[in-house]
Amino acid sequence: MPTLSLDPRDYVDYEAVGMLVSFVALLRVLEFICMGKEVHGYRMNGFQSLILVLLSVPVLVHHGVSLAPITAKYFHLMCGAILLSYAQALFSLLLSWGSDPLALSSKGNTSNPLVNLYHGRQLNPSLLGANLKLQTFRCSMIGLALLNTILVTEAALAKGAVNPTVVIAATFQILYALDAMFYEDCYFYSHDSLYSGYGWSLISSYLTFPFLPTLVTRYMVASSPSLSWPALTAIAAMNLLGYYIYRSSENQRCQLARDHTHPSLAHLATLEGPKGRRLIVSGWWGLVRHPNYLGELLVQWSWLLPAAPSLGATQLVPYYLPVVTSLMLILRCVQINKRNCRKFGEAWTQYTGRVRANIVPCVF
Repeated sequence: MPTLSLDPRDYVDYEAVGMLVSFVALLRVLEFICMGKEVHGYRMNGFQSLILVLLSVPVLVHHGVSLAPITAKYFHLMCGAILLSYAQALFSLLLSWGSDPLALSSKGNTSNPLVNLYHGRQLNPSLLGANLKLQTFRCSMIGLALLNTILVTEAALAKGAVNPTVVIAATFQILYALDAMFYEDCYFYSHDSLYSGYGWSLISSYLTFPFLPTLVTRYMVASSPSLSWPALTAIAAMNLLGYYIYRSSENQRCQLARDHTHPSLAHLATLEGPKGRRLIVSGWWGLVRHPNYLGELLVQWSWLLPAAPSLGATQLVPYYLPVVTSLMLILRCVQINKRNCRKFGEAWTQYTGRVRANIVPCVF
């Protein structure tokens, strides 16, 4: 059984906190340096920032800079991210006072300061020209790709060999981050951007997210599992299928929000609801009500599968992310279904009568 220390020094490491703050500051600087189109007044250059950050790893290795402190302080970095999320949530709460009432979150604008701290009073706060919610999202995705790259690189340098299973598993996660940053403008049409306040709940989920998938990467680096190429091919096929379902359905959803007359949507059937709102009812959306969630689950479970054969019934921590994501998406389905019922009225009733499944056909 693990023992929990009561000494704060076992959780707080000033060097790890310095690494985190430096990483956040670097991303802010890159926002000014990198080019990109403007969406809602913000420059979309997260993909360029991600590429530059990843390219820094081989540059540092070439110049003899050790990556070992990052892998050695993985636990302290995660604790630092939790502490940073509290500090950022408190700062956001203070920043929200005196802001436009129309920019406030319904859940976070209460008389209870703890509720406001948790949910966040503002929907999309900005500071010095930066959208704080978008910046935190970038930290999440770029941090995920960077941690995977460093863990695999450091393991290869230490062991003098490359494990294909570990590399492929880490590559799945890096591609996930690359996709999120390449289609960064879609974030403005996401549930988090539109409905979630910028509070501790959202901030902590973003800042700690890079450490959840990489739990699998760390376990694989330590245990060095070996899967046959047919098994790896099957897992890769599952990952690519999940990615294709997620990205194609997500692009359709975002494009419908931008312009429902766009030619890319011409092959899809839609239903019109109140105030001209439209609902896609064919393609992936004719299979399940939330195909983007189906793709997300396929992708995240494929991250775990390379390590699953060697986990057994005792090493359960790597299962945390896909299990929690599955439960969270089920809960979010219920919430979105209720909101869509109010938003689309009879069109939603007609659609749900035709498409019964929420995420997995014939299951849920």
